[in-house]
Amino acid sequence: MKYLFLSGASSSILVHDFSIFKKSLMQFYEAAKRAFFSSGETKAEGVESVVEGLHLLEGQIIGKKFFGGEKIGYLDIIIGWIAYWFQYIEEIGEFKAMDSTKYPCLHAWINNFIQLPIIQQSLPTPDVVKAVFRGFKDAAALAGAN
Repeated sequence: MKYLFLSGASSSILVHDFSIFKKSLMQFYEAAKRAFFSSGETKAEGVESVVEGLHLLEGQIIGKKFFGGEKIGYLDIIIGWIAYWFQYIEEIGEFKAMDSTKYPCLHAWINNFIQLPIIQQSLPTPDVVKAVFRGFKDAAALAGAN
């Protein structure tokens, strides 16, 4: 994500150097995993990295309905999981990074994104999402105990 923002690339086009974009996106995913699965200082570092990513996203969505402008674009699809799944990642992972008062434009984007009919009809129920993330958390706990 950082690559797209720092390079000034349009979110409605494919990134010309996908490997750099992929690395930035993977850093955000890794931070979310640390915040979700870890405890103590490691968890705090993960949450801090997630907050940095959310701050970058907020800066890019100001004044726009979607990252691609008035229409959904490439970046909206790539990071769209934040719009629905992230609230459950925070709940099951017992941390808080997304704050609608700190990120009002990102919050509005989340609402816009999940209200799209094509997105709404594709979303699993909250119970299903929570069960999946509880399963991940439980499996990690079991693996750590062995």
